[in-house]
Amino acid sequence: MKENEIIIEDLRTYRKVGVKAENDDRLIIMQDVESFILDGKRVEFTSPNNIAICLSKAMKETDLANSIFDSLIKSKIKNKEVKFNDSETVSLFDYFEHLEVGIIFSYTAVEAFANVAIPEEFGYEIKNNKGIKEIWDKAAIERWMKTTDKLRYILPNILQCSDPCNNKFWSDFKKLEDIRNKLIHQKTFEIKRRDESIYKSFFNESIFRIIKSGFLVIDYFVNMDIDNINFPNGFGEAKLFIEEIDDFHKHWFPIED
Repeated sequence: MKENEIIIEDLRTYRKVGVKAENDDRLIIMQDVESFILDGKRVEFTSPNNIAICLSKAMKETDLANSIFDSLIKSKIKNKEVKFNDSETVSLFDYFEHLEVGIIFSYTAVEAFANVAIPEEFGYEIKNNKGIKEIWDKAAIERWMKTTDKLRYILPNILQCSDPCNNKFWSDFKKLEDIRNKLIHQKTFEIKRRDESIYKSFFNESIFRIIKSGFLVIDYFVNMDIDNINFPNGFGEAKLFIEEIDDFHKHWFPIED
């Protein structure tokens, strides 16, 4: 291990924070911990980053779906007529399950990221339908603004970057959003229109690129602020956030055995 290298045991953990005192050469590394009482017992564990949890789940499920696609579907869709017999139905439905979970968690990760990237003190000025100026705080933005609007108008303002819609992944992300919405908000009339069935898109290999677009959206923004402790690990070279203090002894003291 290099002298200044920080080991990350699991990319799903919350980012570590370093603390350094002006009068001391030591660097203390701290990790956020979850702690609560359950049935009279204290439970403690390293805090997870929920964005990273969602991305990990999306990746695992998509890998499982890709494996079934390669073994069962890929060769069949080259034929003039595609039929699945009863013995193949279980694997086909497993494929649908894995894809649906991958789609939902990929998009959920982006939703969570868009919210966590907004600072607590941030305000966004808009004009309402009466032409009156309003200042939306973080809570209002999280609750009332669409995810794509946060990505296009709020995050570029905060992170000082360009609109992500100019990137190649954006059209795929819009498809991801559309499929996810159809899965979450299913309507009977849409289910009956078979030519527009959700499952139709599942037989096109591009579905895996569409799911990956959620990762690419997050990667785009993370690299604009690589030392943000709220952002997930695993994207680019994340810097260790170091808090400068005047004296260790004013904040901590040794525990006697």
